[in-house]
Amino acid sequence: MALLTSDFKINQANYFIDNINTEDVFFFGGQILNVNTTTVNSTVQDTFYNVHNNMIFGQYITEDNYNAMIPRVDWVSNTVYTEYDHEADLEGSSFYVSTFESSAYSVFKCLDNNKGVASTDKPLLSETSPGDAFYQTSDGYIWKLMYTVDQTTYDKFATDSYMPFIANVAVSNSAVSGAIDVVKVTDAGSGYKNTANGVITTVAVGGNSRKFYIDTTSNTALSANAGYYTDCAVYITSGDGAGQQRSIIDYGTEGSDRFIIVDTAFTTGLSTSSNILIAPEAIADGDGTGFQGHVVVDTSDFTLDYVEVVNSGTDYTYATMTIGSNTAAINTASYSAGSLRAIIPPFGGHGFDAQEELFGKYVCITDTFSGNTVPAANNDTIERLVLFKIQHLEQQNLILIL
Repeated sequence: MALLTSDFKINQANYFIDNINTEDVFFFGGQILNVNTTTVNSTVQDTFYNVHNNMIFGQYITEDNYNAMIPRVDWVSNTVYTEYDHEADLEGSSFYVSTFESSAYSVFKCLDNNKGVASTDKPLLSETSPGDAFYQTSDGYIWKLMYTVDQTTYDKFATDSYMPFIANVAVSNSAVSGAIDVVKVTDAGSGYKNTANGVITTVAVGGNSRKFYIDTTSNTALSANAGYYTDCAVYITSGDGAGQQRSIIDYGTEGSDRFIIVDTAFTTGLSTSSNILIAPEAIADGDGTGFQGHVVVDTSDFTLDYVEVVNSGTDYTYATMTIGSNTAAINTASYSAGSLRAIIPPFGGHGFDAQEELFGKYVCITDTFSGNTVPAANNDTIERLVLFKIQHLEQQNLILIL
């Protein structure tokens, strides 16, 4: 027996909507001779002739009467939300939320839940934009805006369990295929002492644009051991050149000075105002390009805390993560290797096909029968609502029991 995937059901929902768009479809109420029932027999008599013969009123369905739907998940403070994971079955889980702000509802996908803590800072549309790859709230959650729906549309279609889906072209166009926005620490390891905060004291030492003298900005002096920070990353935290990262290919001492040599020159030049972080490098080996990141170390016990992504890269459909760090130079019996795992986005990137990503396989049809469209009759005799395609005299396979 074959199983129908969510993707197939979404395609069927969209096919159903397209069919309504291109055909003359009516919404009918039927009277079944005061017979109360909660079941429909799959006979020709019951599913066609009885329905057709007992129609008593109807209304033409326009594009304002139907909408694709997703399961409704309202944001609630102090709730732990599920983070996106390409290896997890997310259907039915609370991996996205809906929030209300300024007469509109916005849907945000959770990319990272900060190691499973409760969400206390509501994601808001005013704090991000469709072009942002992601944004982080004060509780450490990382969210991605998926779409926004105006209050009028929301109120028309939303139920206790479902809410309308509205495609956001700006979000879709801004999605980056294969961008690695999140890397998880799967083993914190221990003994990662080759990390330091510092400042650039001299640029282009000896005319070499890739060589810099550095000094510490903390109470802990930089190591005097040659190669101690080799293979780590140097990240410019503030000042000139902020936001750039390079790989350290050599570290050593010259007199009282400590120097680093990086693999490639910085695009934006550094100066003595440039503050730096030296940390183990997060390296992605996969079929994409451009990823850059480093692992922030918990200096209370020198374990790997979290990965800070500097450049998400593009076109990754898989990636094996390794940690760049000259562990041989650490020379500590307390060292044990940590490990990382890249989280691969859905096809096209987060937000590229929000309906598919949010399991939007449902369709809501809503209408109000009033005035001349409804005859004078007791409501309890109106037991079936039927979709009927007039031009082909074909009954659609949808019968709603009142």
